[in-house]
Amino acid sequence: MIFPDDIFDLASLAREVAQQDPDRIAVIEPAGRGPDGARRYSRFTYAQLSADVEAIAPGLRELGVVERTRTVFMAPPSYEACVVYVALTRVGATVVMIDPTVGYRNVGERLGRLRPEAFVGIPITHLARMIFGWGPRLTDKAIVVGKGFFPGAHTLASLRRRTPSEPVRADVTPDDPMSVLYTTGSTGPAKPALYTHRNFCDGCRARASPGR
Repeated sequence: MIFPDDIFDLASLAREVAQQDPDRIAVIEPAGRGPDGARRYSRFTYAQLSADVEAIAPGLRELGVVERTRTVFMAPPSYEACVVYVALTRVGATVVMIDPTVGYRNVGERLGRLRPEAFVGIPITHLARMIFGWGPRLTDKAIVVGKGFFPGAHTLASLRRRTPSEPVRADVTPDDPMSVLYTTGSTGPAKPALYTHRNFCDGCRARASPGR
């Protein structure tokens, strides 16, 4: 699959795939076990992913999650998490990916230096946000994903709007920051690495190029 050279956000790449190959599988998510004990999986196509992303993005903008909003992301892999992450690229937010298993003190130290403005996570991480100060304790830019809820946090259902026929591209350049990822910390203090929109999209282009 060939992507246009002027696309530098994951939401636009997902939309391009949805238009060219709508039934292509984008996300496979565990769905428990069947009566025979065998693992079961739910599959979501690019058409579903892109439609959900574009429906959520306007709700993010209404919350004030926009270009370069520093947004903590603490949710395990799932379809919902994927939708929110890709929608964040539609609005141009800068996403700080944090693995809470590194310990609450390490998480607090990292986020204290980054001064995040919004928070996305499963309910228990929102509780930790309130107790340990992982990101802003009080914010109207809090989003909960997965099962359950958290008081004051917005659900994906509450962010959903009518899918626009032509989504608005974020006012960011290919070299603006998209994500901050951390090393594992297995050989010393975990170190942040800044990835631009170009970094991520070039990786997608490489994987989708003919012959792969």
